[in-house]
Amino acid sequence: MNKIELLAPAGNFEALAAAVESGADAVYLGGSKFNARAYADNFDGETLVKAVSYAHIRGVKVYVTINILLTDRELVEALDYVSFLYQIDVDAVIVQDLALLKLVSGAFPDMEVHCSTQMTVHNVEGARYYSSLGAKRIVLARELSLEEVRSIVKSTGMMTEVFVHGALCVSYSGQCLMSSLIGGRSGNRGRCAQPCRKKYSFYNFRTGKAEMENLNKHLLSTRDLNTYKRLDELVESGVTSLKIEGRMKKAEYVAIVVKHYRTALDSITGKSSAAEAEYELKSAFNREFTEGYIFNKRNKDIVSIERPDNRGVPLGKVLGQKGNIATIIINEGYLNDGDGIEVVSQSGRSTGTIISGIRVKGKNAKSAEKGDTAEIFIRDRVETGSSVSKTFDSVLNRKAREEYSPENKRKIAVECKLIMKAGQNPLIIVKDGNGNTVSYTDEEKVESAEKAATPVEKVMEQLGKTGDTPYLIEVKEAEIEDNCYIPARQVNRMRREVLERLSRKRSHIHERPILQLNSAALIENMMPESKAVKAAPEEYIAGVRNHAAAVSAMNAGADTIYLLGDAYEGDIAADAVKLADLCRNKGKSLFYVAPNIVRDREAARIQKRLETIIEKAKFQDFGLVISGAGELGLARKLGIGRLRINYSFNVFNSVSANHLYQEGVEAIGLSPELTLPQIRAISSSCAAPIEALVYGYMPVMTTEYCPVSMQKDGCGDAGGCINSNYGIIDEKRKVFRMVKLDSCRIQLLNSDVLLLAEDLGDIKSSGVSKLRADFYIESPEEIGGIIKLYRNYRDMDKYDRSLIERVKAKGFTKGHFYRGVD
Repeated sequence: MNKIELLAPAGNFEALAAAVESGADAVYLGGSKFNARAYADNFDGETLVKAVSYAHIRGVKVYVTINILLTDRELVEALDYVSFLYQIDVDAVIVQDLALLKLVSGAFPDMEVHCSTQMTVHNVEGARYYSSLGAKRIVLARELSLEEVRSIVKSTGMMTEVFVHGALCVSYSGQCLMSSLIGGRSGNRGRCAQPCRKKYSFYNFRTGKAEMENLNKHLLSTRDLNTYKRLDELVESGVTSLKIEGRMKKAEYVAIVVKHYRTALDSITGKSSAAEAEYELKSAFNREFTEGYIFNKRNKDIVSIERPDNRGVPLGKVLGQKGNIATIIINEGYLNDGDGIEVVSQSGRSTGTIISGIRVKGKNAKSAEKGDTAEIFIRDRVETGSSVSKTFDSVLNRKAREEYSPENKRKIAVECKLIMKAGQNPLIIVKDGNGNTVSYTDEEKVESAEKAATPVEKVMEQLGKTGDTPYLIEVKEAEIEDNCYIPARQVNRMRREVLERLSRKRSHIHERPILQLNSAALIENMMPESKAVKAAPEEYIAGVRNHAAAVSAMNAGADTIYLLGDAYEGDIAADAVKLADLCRNKGKSLFYVAPNIVRDREAARIQKRLETIIEKAKFQDFGLVISGAGELGLARKLGIGRLRINYSFNVFNSVSANHLYQEGVEAIGLSPELTLPQIRAISSSCAAPIEALVYGYMPVMTTEYCPVSMQKDGCGDAGGCINSNYGIIDEKRKVFRMVKLDSCRIQLLNSDVLLLAEDLGDIKSSGVSKLRADFYIESPEEIGGIIKLYRNYRDMDKYDRSLIERVKAKGFTKGHFYRGVD
């Protein structure tokens, strides 16, 4: 069975020490900039140097996250930062940005680049594509099943990484704009505000009302992942690394979780001390557990709608209360002084406290066990019959701290050879299990014994006193003359000096050369030789979901039709053939918009659909809009000449744009999180025409979880699938419509429509020539009106001011063109 890596999170140095001392093989962490956990403590330059040294000495690798999208202005600084990481011997960087992947793999060939889960790698072709750009490891999407993971491992031969424990995202990572569009805090920039943890109700568009069932519940709040009991199956799958989530968690949490996963991996079956492990993993933190999509869990097994926070472990019930003294019965586990508890009434009202005194049978006690009736102080009123849970275990957390404290270091066995002869300088040679060998010759010569010689056993005992160093010395060979006098201070000095030399060697394991990198020049060299941008004519694009919408858009003046592939209603292949004839006659273009998610099991269906359109339509102006890296291979396989990049590809800078242009695409749809100045910077440095979404209810989330499954017993309602009849409504009365995609996938649409008809002059002047409007819910008549409005933006006042006011009245946004994201 293959050696598998246990990868642990570290939000600060204490958590890093906890991970290392508890048995992690590698840790991942973020610097003070450019990482997807901007609100963690993170590591500045000095602490990073210390962290790498600490981990490497103990045989643990360090991966640094730079897993956000980067603007043109940030790329130089990010590359300088990678250069610093390279010099301090960081083992790998974890990236999201396509440009940074290409730059780092080219400039630092002996430094691994890992593709973050933010790159949404979820199929074989996507993994192969990023491998071709230099990625050495892929962090796979958490939505994949174990069978799909096995297939990617077998088909690509790449190193792969999967999450095994911790918080889950309800959306595919890298495909969520909800936090960004609601409040300007972007998950793609490391500042997600977690709107998925807030309360929502179901909204029925047929009745125009929120439904009373599951009112104000946490409908998007996922459970926490826990695969502890099934690690043997994960190991068998061939994955390289098992990743624990939790860079925002405390060091004690990291210590507890890593300890149990380490124990389970070492025993492979994970069956030893299972009850203790389950209790401690729950005690560390849980929002209720799920085994996740990787073990085919779905819907109700993925989310926990009652609340989004720590559930703790069940403890007992309230028997009564007099004043501030509550009497509780301990039905499970134990209660210690200093523990945190939560009391939840039958009506759902909750209160919590830290235990500051326990009485059992009328006497003061430090703890209460199962079966005990305990009296505790609690300030708030609690109801008889309320459930009591323990949310903080003081003893467990204290033990966790002790396990990574200086007195309990992770020890490294080293072999030692000692040569001591009277009148000569003593020599000590040390070798570790990695083949590192160092020696030290002491300047003080060995003295001849005037009285009793120093026993060999005494020298070895003194040599073995490694104290708070991470080493255990085993003397394999000792050449010590019988008449030598060897003072303890000399042995101590020799041990200290040789181990310090060994630490220096272990902390820099890669022996990298010193690079003189000019980041700005390197980026400049990545650009095409000619940056001359040909003036592209205005092109008005309509993204549609049915045949009638396409016809209405063309009649109103749309130049190009985008068939929204995974959201399309009806027979898209048959409609595309009909529409191809119309486009041919009217001089229009037709594109199929590939889904942003194409699992390997779905690829054959999409390929067949495209083959049918190509064969029957015989339309040279038919093309493919690529939404993810895996579709580039499909386009080449089918010989589709006209290719464009969808905004879901997350193109955020000119290096990424030019790279994709050189791959053969004719136009680049930029990330909707860019501002006009940022768009202008890209368009001025990119030879490809630039496309921007300027109208539509934008998808804010793509998820395998169907919220309606929580509302109805099974999938959908009496009329079958939800078919866009439902949405969710938040506490501010904003409604997010649900759209069913292929394979029962769900997209949530933004509550406000993106409306930029009045701003097309600014957008055009930023270098955008392809103006796209996506229509998910509009009628054919409304679509025609919107297209005409946009086409006549220069004479809007003369055209129809009332239409734009009607659209605004429903709620609108200008996206990030003017405000940007944090």
